[in-house]
Amino acid sequence: MKLLTTGELASLFSISKYTIRHYIDIELLIPKHRKENGYYLFDEENVYKLYQILVLKKIGYSLGTISTILTQNEILNYFTDAEQRLQNKIDELSAVKKRYSQLYKHKIFIN
Repeated sequence: MKLLTTGELASLFSISKYTIRHYIDIELLIPKHRKENGYYLFDEENVYKLYQILVLKKIGYSLGTISTILTQNEILNYFTDAEQRLQNKIDELSAVKKRYSQLYKHKIFIN
């Protein structure tokens, strides 16, 4: 895989270059390469790491927690926990939807 610039990496994930720079500033993403002009270059490992960061962020973890997860290499445990939390939320919403459907079906409304 060729090395990617900050702009190319940002485009790949549809995020801003500033987001990537922020992740670098807080040492969440550490580029393996740097050009003489100071520009960062990202390899395949960096791409995978950014993917992990974005997935964990989408699940709802804070950047501090994400740093801990990736540092402790506990990502699978956190994914399992997140999957369970998401399933619980799905179950709750399904119950609400079912109850709403019953109320609507029987035209039981509170005035």
